[in-house]
Amino acid sequence: MLVVGINKYEDPNIRPLGLAEKDASDLARVFERQKGRAYDEVQVVRLLGKDALLPRVKSTLGEFRRNASDSDTTVLFFSGHGFNDGQVYLIPMYNSRLSDLESDSLRQSDVEDFVSKTRGRVMVFIDTCYSGAVVGGRSNNPDPDRFVQSLAAGSGDRLVMAASRGGQPALEKPDWGNGAFTKALLEALEGGAADASGVVTSSQLFAYVSRRVRELTQNQQIPQQRFVGEDFPVARVR
Repeated sequence: MLVVGINKYEDPNIRPLGLAEKDASDLARVFERQKGRAYDEVQVVRLLGKDALLPRVKSTLGEFRRNASDSDTTVLFFSGHGFNDGQVYLIPMYNSRLSDLESDSLRQSDVEDFVSKTRGRVMVFIDTCYSGAVVGGRSNNPDPDRFVQSLAAGSGDRLVMAASRGGQPALEKPDWGNGAFTKALLEALEGGAADASGVVTSSQLFAYVSRRVRELTQNQQIPQQRFVGEDFPVARVR
């Protein structure tokens, strides 16, 4: 599992966030508690704040891709800002510059390549906020819709979820303790979406997250999903 979360960027023109790093850390802990339940082993790489640099992210993705087997499940989680530059979705890293995002941001094609070439199951969660509302001087809005649709194009089971539709905010509030999307994910994985046997499947996960995020945000934010393959267990709560 790779979690990437950035609250404050090196470029002061990119507005800071409050809960992105906590979101990443909290989700990592929930998956780590799945060791011996849904998964035999759980290995997590955390790249938070100043550690979230493009070479480190790409190196980790490359290592995951090379080492994954058909029986493995690989999870990616990104929390922070997201941008559209023309037709390309970009996830800026800690040292990304607003004036030249293309050179040091994780590109849509980087994640597409990972999803399509990695063996086993792959889950991608994208909790990136509506950059047009939070970053002055840049009018392009991130479009998670297109990103989600393009990502689930690999072979095998693929689950891709984004926090909101294109043009919608991805909201966070201190009293929630997390962003709305991550809060709903945590609740679902800790039992909110479990069936009578204590299993949270991929379809149950999205159904819970979609309903809960709408509830928290009063329908201001509607999560998106693309799923390829068969419904599979994501977590076990007992």
